[in-house]
Amino acid sequence: MQISKGLIAVVMALTVCVIVAAYVGAQRRRIDDRRVDSQPAYVRDAWISDYATMPNVSDEGAFVDQKRVIPVPDAAVRSAIDLLKNKESIELTSVEAGELLNGGLGRSFPKLRPYLVRAVTGDLGTEGTRVYVVGGAVIVSAGALSHYTVQLRHRPLIVYLNHAPKRVYVSYAAAE
Repeated sequence: MQISKGLIAVVMALTVCVIVAAYVGAQRRRIDDRRVDSQPAYVRDAWISDYATMPNVSDEGAFVDQKRVIPVPDAAVRSAIDLLKNKESIELTSVEAGELLNGGLGRSFPKLRPYLVRAVTGDLGTEGTRVYVVGGAVIVSAGALSHYTVQLRHRPLIVYLNHAPKRVYVSYAAAE
């Protein structure tokens, strides 16, 4: 029984594809495992809320203008996380908000007060964060597109609101 050269070439090409795919998959898992192992404990215990308890944004949610949502700079993240250790949000004075924002003055919005709120961000991919107010609660929703496992990090925000949040809900979604 003779096997054609074309069939042999196809079988060899498929074998090479399987070997390369297995190698790439192993490398990707190794990168992801290394990233998970290097994360400090405070990153792994994320502030994510249970979706079942979150209000539905589409019902009556009001989008908070991005100008009123300011991520705490890297230099102040640690102290902001410590402030939010046992609370979902904290009302700040303009001076306190300014100190967290690299020692400058906090932004000024008439009739609004600054609140430090819990939020999370990812370490890879395209990123976006939106803040909504629903029935007195604040929903911080973030997400990313990435080809790798996205590791979450605490990333508090300063949000200017006209009243203190009754609750803060934090969500994060990632897709490839």
